[in-house]
Amino acid sequence: MLKKTFQILKQSKIDWQNHFVELIVVFIGISGAFALNNWNESKQEKGLEKKYLTSLQAEIKIDIDHLNEIITATAQDSVEISELLKLLKDEKYEIDKILPYLNTMSSVEKFAPRIVTFESIKNSGGLEIISNYELRKLIIEIYLLYDQLIIVEELTFEFLKDYWMPYSIKQIDLVKNKVTNKNFVKEVEFGNLAGGFYSAINQQLSSYREISKKCKELELSLTKELS
Repeated sequence: MLKKTFQILKQSKIDWQNHFVELIVVFIGISGAFALNNWNESKQEKGLEKKYLTSLQAEIKIDIDHLNEIITATAQDSVEISELLKLLKDEKYEIDKILPYLNTMSSVEKFAPRIVTFESIKNSGGLEIISNYELRKLIIEIYLLYDQLIIVEELTFEFLKDYWMPYSIKQIDLVKNKVTNKNFVKEVEFGNLAGGFYSAINQQLSSYREISKKCKELELSLTKELS
């Protein structure tokens, strides 16, 4: 009887070795599933990152071309107003020489950056999707400069709207297209307005050049990242 009981206990003994092997197999299976899932997610993120960077690169190239045009035009405006200020300083008040400069003072350039991709990245979860920290930092710097440029441009437009335009329409008959007060060029106010405009557009020019330099740096970084 005792021998039979012992045999039954022996037969019912847990096979720890087999259970351990089964446990290892299960663990490897679960770990493999997690690893595969993480790999798939990482691959999807990399694909999305490349898509965003490619789109950013295309937009930055357009911005650079636009900035080149604006820099050329604004630099020309700066040269012309500098010539006007020299005429006023030398007291060369010939109205025929000064009138052409009035058109320059009646309009300014405005930059419209491409921000569709940048906004899409922010709205889809944040710039963390861009794995290269230095590249991400440069992108943020550029779009902050874009925001600052809006303020600079608005100051120039406010100057024109609040000071120059109200002053100029008092001196020129737009219906008859002629100057009603030819002596306005001798007025201190006119000289001050010309100087204020010169300062405003040169501030814009400085901002355009700074942004253009950063955009070219970003374009180069994007090209290296995507190669």
